[in-house]
Amino acid sequence: MTGSKHHKLVAIYTRYSSDMQRADSCEIQERIVRQELARLAIPFSDVRVLKDEAISGTDESRPEYQKLLEWVAEGRIGVLAVYDQSRLSRGKVKGLIEDVVFHGGRFISVGEHIDTQQPGWELTVGISEIHHSVSNKDTARRVRNGLENRHRDGHGSNGNFPYGFRSAYRDSNWAELLASGRRPKKDVVICETEATVVRDIFRMYAHGKMSLNQIAREMSGRGVPLGIRGKKWCHKRIEKILANERYVGRWPWGKTETVRDSRGKKKQRPVEVSRITVVERPLLRIVDPDLWEQARIRRDEMRSKYGVAARSKVHPRHIYPVCNLSGLVRCGSCGSRLVLTTNRVSMLKYLLCPAQKHGGCNQRRQMNVALAEEALFGFLGTVCTQWPEWLALVTAEINRAVQQSGSRVPMELADCKQHVEAIDRQIANLIDKLSSISGTSQSLTERLASLESERSVLRDKHARLKSQIRLPRQLPDEAFIRAELSRLPESLSGACPATADLLKQVFKEVSAFEISSPGRKRTHMGLRIQLSPIGFLHAALGPEWRSRLTAMNLLHATFEEGNLVRFELQVGKPGKYEAAAPIIDRMRSRKIGWDEICETVAINRQNCITLLKQYRRDLADHAPC
Repeated sequence: MTGSKHHKLVAIYTRYSSDMQRADSCEIQERIVRQELARLAIPFSDVRVLKDEAISGTDESRPEYQKLLEWVAEGRIGVLAVYDQSRLSRGKVKGLIEDVVFHGGRFISVGEHIDTQQPGWELTVGISEIHHSVSNKDTARRVRNGLENRHRDGHGSNGNFPYGFRSAYRDSNWAELLASGRRPKKDVVICETEATVVRDIFRMYAHGKMSLNQIAREMSGRGVPLGIRGKKWCHKRIEKILANERYVGRWPWGKTETVRDSRGKKKQRPVEVSRITVVERPLLRIVDPDLWEQARIRRDEMRSKYGVAARSKVHPRHIYPVCNLSGLVRCGSCGSRLVLTTNRVSMLKYLLCPAQKHGGCNQRRQMNVALAEEALFGFLGTVCTQWPEWLALVTAEINRAVQQSGSRVPMELADCKQHVEAIDRQIANLIDKLSSISGTSQSLTERLASLESERSVLRDKHARLKSQIRLPRQLPDEAFIRAELSRLPESLSGACPATADLLKQVFKEVSAFEISSPGRKRTHMGLRIQLSPIGFLHAALGPEWRSRLTAMNLLHATFEEGNLVRFELQVGKPGKYEAAAPIIDRMRSRKIGWDEICETVAINRQNCITLLKQYRRDLADHAPC
C-alpha cells in the first residue's frame, strides 16, 4: 500500500493570520479539535501539532505548512484535522485534501463539519474553498474602502502620515469611548518640533545648495530624533521628505495596491491615476509653495545631472568636489580619472591613478594638488593677460560656432513644427476612437497619455528654438572680452564647488603624466591640457552673455582640431640631482676637475660620478637609432 512503510500520524494544523490577533489562538483551535477527535472516537495518542503563528493563509511558504505538505507526499498522514478549512489555506486546498485521501488518510474540518469519510465531501470542500478565497478579497476591499473614507474625512487619519505630522483623537471624550470598547476617530495634526526640521531640510537643499548626504550628516550632527520612523538619517530619507507633496497640503492616497500570485507571494504595484484619491489640506501645509517649487526645480536639475539609464551617471563627488581638481584630471597612461588621497603625516592632498593599485596602470607617481593648482592658475593668468593670439583664436572659433548654430535653428524649428502637427492628428484620431467605443480602453488611454507627454516636450523645444532665432548672433567686441578675461584668474581663486565648475568649463582635457629626468629613476609630474574655447569664454563673460551662449546651445560646440592648441605644464620643480646632472655633464665635457664640479653643484664626488654615469646611460638609451 502507498505509504505503508511509515507510521500513520494524526496531525492537527493551527494558524492565525497577524500579530494583531490573540497569541493563544492556536491553543484554542487545538483544544476544540481535540474535543472533536474525542467525540469521533479517533485515537490521538500520537498527535503532531503544527502551528503557523501570525502568517497569512495566502502565503504558501509557511514553514509548518511546508512540513505538512512533505508528510502528505510521503503518505504519513492518517488523520488531518483543522478547526476551519481557511486555517489550512485561503487558496486552493482541495488538491491537498484529495492527496491525503489518496494515501489512505482522512480530513476533518470542525467548523464546516467536513469529514472525508462522509459522502459528498468534495462538494462541501469546493464550496468552502471558493468562499474563503472570495471572503479574503472582500475583507481586503472593505478595509481599503474604510481607509479611503477616513482619508476623505477632513483631516482624518488612517495611519498614513509622514515625518512632521502626528495623529490626535478627534473627540474630547476619547477615553470614555475606548473604555466602552469603541474606537474613537483620529485626525492628522502638525508636529511643530518635526515640522521645524522639515522646513530646515527644504531650506538647506533649495537655498544652501547642500547635497542629500550633507543634509543627513547635518541632521545626525544636531542629534535630531526620527521618532518611530527609524534611528539614523540617510540620503534616502532626505530624498523622500523633499519629494513628499503632503508638506504643501496635497495628500494623495492609494497610489499602489497589493497583489498576490498563486503561491501567496505579494507585491505592490501602481494603480491608475483615476483611482488615486487626492485631498487638499491647506491647514496642514508645513512648507511654503515657493520653497517647495525651488526644491523641486533643483531636484529636477540634479536628476538631469546624474543622468538616467540611457546616459552615463555622474559620481556625487564630481558634483560636490572636495578640491578644485576633483573629477577634472585623468591619467595620461590609462585614461582613468585621478582620485584624491591625503598623506596622514603631512596632511597634504595628492591625486593618484586608482588603476595602479591593482596593476592596471604603470603610472605610480602621485601629484601634489597644491602644486597642480598653482601651475594651472598661473597658466590661465598668462593666457588671459599676455597672449593676444589666443584671444583672437577664441573669438574666431566662437563666431564660427554662432553662425553654424544660427543656420541650424530654422531647419530644426521646421522639423519640430511638423512633428507637433503629426502628433496633434494622432491625438485627435485617438479621441475620436475613444468616444466611439463603449467603456474605456486601457491601451488607448495609455497611448493617448504618451502622445500628450511627447507633444509637451516638443512644444517646449519649439518655444526654445523660437527664442534662439530672436537672439542677436554677435559677440561683444574684443576690448570687452579682454577686460573680462583679465578678471578670470581672480574668479578662479575661490573655493569649491564654484571654482571646480569653472575649471571644468575652461579645460576641455587635463591629463597627468610622469616626467623622467636623464640619470634619475625618480620622476616628477606634468600636465597635458587643452583649453575649450567656448568654455573659456563662457567662464569669462558676465551672467547675461553666459545665459545667451547657453540659449544658443554652444556649450558643446565642436571646433576644428587644427585650431585647438595643446599645452604641457610641469608640476613643481626638478629635484637637486635632476638639475645637477646636465651641469656635471657639461663641466666634464670641458675637462673641469671633480673638486670644482663638487663645489659648483654642492654634491660629493662619489654621488657626482654615479649621477654622471646614470645620466649618460639614460641619454644613450633614449638616443635615436
